[in-house]
Amino acid sequence: FEISLIKYPEPENNSWHEHYEEALCTASLNQAVSELMSLQRVRIKQLMKLKFEQIRSNEFDTDEYKESMVRDAIEVQEAWDAYAQARGREVAASYRGGSGSGYGYGRTYFDLQVERIKDLLAVYK
Repeated sequence: FEISLIKYPEPENNSWHEHYEEALCTASLNQAVSELMSLQRVRIKQLMKLKFEQIRSNEFDTDEYKESMVRDAIEVQEAWDAYAQARGREVAASYRGGSGSGYGYGRTYFDLQVERIKDLLAVYK
């Protein structure tokens, strides 16, 4: 599987069911969701970079204010990530230590990543 925004420029819009079809066991299922999480992570970084560029390109704000806005955006992203990880752990715990707990975490985190990407995209519309 290639983690590439060139190959998958808008991964949040893809249906990934076929990616899971080849998974024959829990380990390969966890690998599949890990690959998709990595792809979405790259997409979020791409959108955050665009957000920073957009903030810094505003000619009407001072440099100090722009950097304050960038720091705030980073803080929001870090808070979102902490929430998404906690939510993933909560779902994983519902598997009571079973073999599906890793998949439960990953799938939850992945779904939240897709939501986050759509939230970030709303800024550009």
